[in-house]
Parts: sequence; structure tokens; C-alpha cells
Amino acid sequence: MNALLQNPLIKSCCVIYEMRDSKIFSTDDFISEAKDDLDLIQTFFDVEEKTAAIVAVLLCEQISGNKFDVYRIMRYMGFQPIEYLLTNTILTEFKKKGWLIPNRQAYEAQTINDYSFSKEVMNAVLNNDKELLEIIIPDDIVEAMFKIFGFIKNILSGNESDFIIDVILSYVSKFRSFSVIDSIFENKQIDYEEKVILFYMMSNTYLGVEEFDLDYDLEKFAIDPSFPYVFKNKVRSGKSILFKEGFLVFNSPFLADFSAVSLGERISDQLQYGKPDSNAKKPFLPKLTLPIKPEDIIEKKLFFNENQTQIEEVFQLTSDAYDDIITRFTEQGLQPGLTMLFHGDAGTGKTELVKQIAKQNNRVIIMVDLSLLHNMFIGESEKNIRRVFKEYREAVAHFERTPIMLFNEADAIFSKRNVVQKSVDQMFNSVQNMLLQELEDFKGIFIATTNMLINMDSAFDRRILYKLYFEKPDKTTRFSILKEQFPIVEENFLRKVSADHSLTGGQIDNVKKRCLTEQLLFGTETSNPEKFHFYVKQEMNFRKSDKPSIGFS
Repeated sequence: MNALLQNPLIKSCCVIYEMRDSKIFSTDDFISEAKDDLDLIQTFFDVEEKTAAIVAVLLCEQISGNKFDVYRIMRYMGFQPIEYLLTNTILTEFKKKGWLIPNRQAYEAQTINDYSFSKEVMNAVLNNDKELLEIIIPDDIVEAMFKIFGFIKNILSGNESDFIIDVILSYVSKFRSFSVIDSIFENKQIDYEEKVILFYMMSNTYLGVEEFDLDYDLEKFAIDPSFPYVFKNKVRSGKSILFKEGFLVFNSPFLADFSAVSLGERISDQLQYGKPDSNAKKPFLPKLTLPIKPEDIIEKKLFFNENQTQIEEVFQLTSDAYDDIITRFTEQGLQPGLTMLFHGDAGTGKTELVKQIAKQNNRVIIMVDLSLLHNMFIGESEKNIRRVFKEYREAVAHFERTPIMLFNEADAIFSKRNVVQKSVDQMFNSVQNMLLQELEDFKGIFIATTNMLINMDSAFDRRILYKLYFEKPDKTTRFSILKEQFPIVEENFLRKVSADHSLTGGQIDNVKKRCLTEQLLFGTETSNPEKFHFYVKQEMNFRKSDKPSIGFS
């Protein structure tokens, strides 16, 4: 700590930090008072004095664990509006150098406030060693590729698409001592964007990624929206040196499938040293699906009406018996897929049953994000459908036990086809046809859930092997659920609630959450009959309000 306090750079930053709320740039007095401190910071970062002051405050804020608020700091320090732009331009240069990186919690860095100083910058400042700001080029191609991967990942997390190609090429050019990198820079027939694509794929191979989806990845580097189209058209017309000379290859030899591309031998042979064992398991890195591991699922006891005997059958089908069943299907010339549809009222346990099946039978759920499937651009929705099923096949290869593919609220995408009257109808029908074909050829465990069976196209019926209707719980089942959820509540009271109110399991869960919240906030006992009954009535009468509506009639 004493060494840190004696660090002249830190001391100068602290001097500026203490003056941060005093509109110090509104007068000339500050310049003379803090000139020595500003000079030290200016020299270290090679910036002008006002930016040096901003950097000093931001460094102290980060050391203190506070978030960036660049424009507030500028305002309090007396900056003029034009100076906001000048300082922001210099800080943007920091991002290009990799000195400022997106915060881990920021899904997409939109402004400078979403950034923080990199560990390299903090290390240089804390050691008062400017040389530490320079990129150290390793002797090992493996370490070099990991550095390039980390830099590209940080840049892609940002929102500076206008200069993303220049920034990445500028950074990677520092590694030209490696012949494989230098040869790409020297090749004048490869466009700048194509070079970046190559460097991106090369760096990812050291994470074990062997196949790339260029339908998805090209858009990351598209300064011009037409770039993906131009790139693909160049390949299809035979003018792309990347594919002609073996830099890249399609994994389907007779099909130009941009969703399955790998590095060709021309590059991969030069990267073999230090690469992961080719026999090692490939990482599962989905883009449109969410893996839910069985250990992350909370075990929950489920209750269903006595006549719903097929539910126990579903547990058995997805147990260790699954492999034998699929083997028998194959022997009989049947498609080796287990497809199911869970349909019925909301809150009857459809989704929860899928989770408990996965939990009990130790299977990963591959949850499909339906919001990402439909795309406004023609052809993109179809690509997304293909990509989703491709990701499931990758999951089957990755996990030891066949995972469960789950389409929750499936009626949103498995809905009825339209009579074609305009182009959007044709595109929608194309998506439906692709789904039908994917289910026709499906291998694995597929489960879809819906509250709106009436909205689903009947063409899907033949592709679904098990169709389970989920009834609302009867009085006996309701009582069992209530007793499980509220063990301290008097049984006779629960029997009356069960008899008087046709609650679903989901509604009972809501009542429990309301009771727990009441208890935590106000200390009200869960067993309080009046409060309990009040929440039950609220849940049951939510859409039966007698209150006048608000607005125009």
C-alpha cells in the first residue's frame, strides 16, 4: 500500500480527482495549480491536458469500484460542448488500442460509459510503467492467437462498427512476425474484410471451434450491409480466392452451405502446433438456443389427475430405455425420433414436466428462443430454422445423453399456413414447410408445448408421435398441490379452497409467491386464512373485474 501511495502517477490522478466537481476548467487558475500533475498524466498517455484530467478521474473512479459517467464528469469539470466531442474522439482511440474494453455485464456497449480500462492499462498505471501499455508479442503462435481472440471479442462487444475492420487489422498487424499472419497481410487478392474473417476464424480454432456459421458471422464484420451478399456472391461466382486457394472450405463438398465452413489446409496446417487435440470433445456454442443442464433445474414434485397415465409413460420413454426404443425403431425402418406435443390450458404443468423429465433422466434441455427465429429479411427465418436444428444435432454429438429439444409456446411458429396473397405469406409458409421437413427427418427427443392447439397447423399432427393433453387439476389433485405448497396451512381450509376454486398449478405457484412476499415485507403469516383467501380470489378473478374501464368508450 505504501508503494502505491508513493506512485507519482497515482498521486497526480488523485489530485485531479479531488478537484473533479469544481468546474476546474471554467477558469485558468486550475491549469497553473495542477500543471505538474496534468503534465505527468499527459506524458504517460500522450493526450492533451483536458483529456488527461478526464482519464485521471476515470482511473480513480475505476479503482474505487465506481461506474464510468464521462459526460457528468465533463459537465462538472466545466467542459464546453465542443470539447465533449474532442475528448470523446480521443477516448475512442483508446478503444481502438484496446485500452478501453466493454464491461462484462454490458450485453452490447452503446456509449463510452459502458467501458472500463483494460487490465493492461491498470497494471501500467499502478506500476507507473508506460512500457506496459505496449503490446508484448509472444514467441508462441498459441498465445498470440489467444491475444487476438480476446481483442476481437472485445471489439465485437462494442458498437463501433464504422471502424471495426481497421481496428482489428491494426491490432493483428502487430503480430506479423508470425509467417501465417504476415502471408495474409501480404496477399493483395484478399480484401480487408476477408482478412478479418480469416483472423477471426483462426483465433477461434484454438478454442476448439472447427466449424463456422458464416451466415451468422459475416454480419459481425459488415460495415456495409451488403457485405454478406457481396462475399457470398463472390464465392458462388468462383472469384473468391479464399475458397479457390484453400483458405476456407465448405464442409458439405457438394453444397455451398455457408452455415458450415472450416479453415482449409492452407491455413490449418500452419496452425497445428498447440491446437487442441482433434479427438477432444468440441465445445457447444449455440447462438439461437439455450442449454439448460439438469443440475441447474430445481427438483419439484408434480401432481396430475389420475387418468393422465401417459405422463408416467413419458418419463419411461426418456429414461435409459430411450436408446433401446430408438434401436428398435431403426430396425423396423422407422425414423429414430421421439416427438411429443404437450397441449392444454396455461399453468397445467407442461413446461415444468419437461424440466422434471430432464432432471430425473439426466438430460440437457436445448431450449429454442422463438423470438430469434423470425427475421424481417427474406430468407433469414429459413436460415434460422436450419441453424436451430443444426445446433441440436451439435448438442447430440456433444452431450453423453441425447438432449431434449424444447419448443415452448410452439403455436407461435408452428401455426397454420396462409393462402399466399403477398410475399410475406410465401416466406411464412416456407418456414412452416422447413419445420415440417426437419421434424420428418428428426433424430432425438423433441417436445413442443402450447396453450393454443387450435392455432397449430394440422400438418404437424403426423410428425408428432405422442400428443398429451394436460387437464386442469381436479379437486383431489388441487388439494394435493395445495398441501405440498402450503404444509403449515390447516387441511380443512385447503380442502375448501380446492373445492371452491378451480386453480391450476401455475396459479397456486403465484399464490405462494404472493404469500411469501407478504411475509418477507410485512411479517404476515402464510397461514393467515384471510390473506391466503384474498390472494386466491385475486388470482381467480383477475379478468373478472367489475371496475369501469379507463379510457374512451
